[in-house]
Amino acid sequence: MREKSSLFFCLASIAMICSTGGFAQTLKGKIALELSADKGVYVWGENIWLDVTRVNLLDQEVVVSGEHHIGIRVTDDSGGRVLPGWIVDYYAIRYSVSPRSSLTESFRVDHRNDTTEESPGTRLLPGAYTVWAVLGDVTSNTLQVRVIPPSAEERVVAQQVVEKLHKWSSMTEAIQDAKNMIRQYPHTVYLPNVYLELIGKLAAADKGTARAEELVKYSLELIEKFPSHGDVQVALGYYVTGFLRKLGVGNRQTPSPQQWRTVETELQEILSRHPNERMKRYVDQIVKNSQVR
Repeated sequence: MREKSSLFFCLASIAMICSTGGFAQTLKGKIALELSADKGVYVWGENIWLDVTRVNLLDQEVVVSGEHHIGIRVTDDSGGRVLPGWIVDYYAIRYSVSPRSSLTESFRVDHRNDTTEESPGTRLLPGAYTVWAVLGDVTSNTLQVRVIPPSAEERVVAQQVVEKLHKWSSMTEAIQDAKNMIRQYPHTVYLPNVYLELIGKLAAADKGTARAEELVKYSLELIEKFPSHGDVQVALGYYVTGFLRKLGVGNRQTPSPQQWRTVETELQEILSRHPNERMKRYVDQIVKNSQVR
């Protein structure tokens, strides 16, 4: 009887601890969160990228347990929650932040509260929003972000992105449509969206050397035209994929050390042309992951 009572007490205690967050690691006073965005005003349908920086306030290393994830909170101008608890770094891994240093990552706001099918990409309805980030018991600064309606011309581009690139019936046709749109609308605010649609489809098509060449070409075009944009993080990944395919490395093959060095040399050349903070961070992350391999 005592054993059953003890077991019941243990299970009840575990349930209580889990429900109240008793296992949660306290980060307040150890880690500070800083949130920043590319700009304060976006056109409806633009990809919204946020940089979240974890700052170690201590003179010693802080290890953040895998139970903590960065969450993004968004409220509209009436105070209503748009993103009630959106998790952006959903990998349950432990990581450390060195003494008095910081760790920054970029995240795209993927939530869609627009019920139409007209938006070319990530979308929040036109309006005013308050955005902040949380990590455990730590809260970041707040940002004020406005989303404005597109012009009549931009709405035409948005409609074409949806009809030709989102609802495609032929991969080959969608790829050609994207190329045509890049030539036809070189100054549209949705140009990064079009590039992402194109290189995503080129990567999925995987039709040998020709497609690999195109994947490298158009990924690099996006990088060169928008070197500080958050979409560069995605484009660099596709660039590496295409470059490895050019070197004869298939999707399920492991590159040799020499092949990785070749890729890293290419990435460093891109960084030398665009030595901004985001580019450096994105390239360093890819290089770090390649060294792990």
